[in-house]
Amino acid sequence: MSHLYIAGDVASVAYGLGERLIDILNARLSSFKFTKFVCPSNNWKSLSSELQRRYGFKTKDYQCVIWTASGRFIGDQNAFIKYCKDIYNVESDVDQTTLFDIAEENKITCDNMFNDDLAVDIEEDYAHIIVNSWEQSEY
Repeated sequence: MSHLYIAGDVASVAYGLGERLIDILNARLSSFKFTKFVCPSNNWKSLSSELQRRYGFKTKDYQCVIWTASGRFIGDQNAFIKYCKDIYNVESDVDQTTLFDIAEENKITCDNMFNDDLAVDIEEDYAHIIVNSWEQSEY
């Protein structure tokens, strides 16, 4: 069973691409699990710093990071593209224009989630919403 984690600036094309690859893996692999850290743009820098502190990841200036349940850092969306191709023979099925649309839709959905007070606060200085593959979501 695989379990991958993704976190990033929800309004970025990088996060949209990583999220799409996660969704493809979820549809194709019966035992695949994921956890998405849905983070609005204004909170991403704080969450990125927290991930770096907590796990030792060098998040640099990434807008999206992916890691395994064992804590192995895969990297940003570009490293994840290679990982998906090498390990699962899976590639993204969306073009650049569609990725911009996905990023905009993600931003709107995230804004709606925070406006509905579904946000999970981990620390006072940043907030995000956790979405797990095994849980139902109204979004």
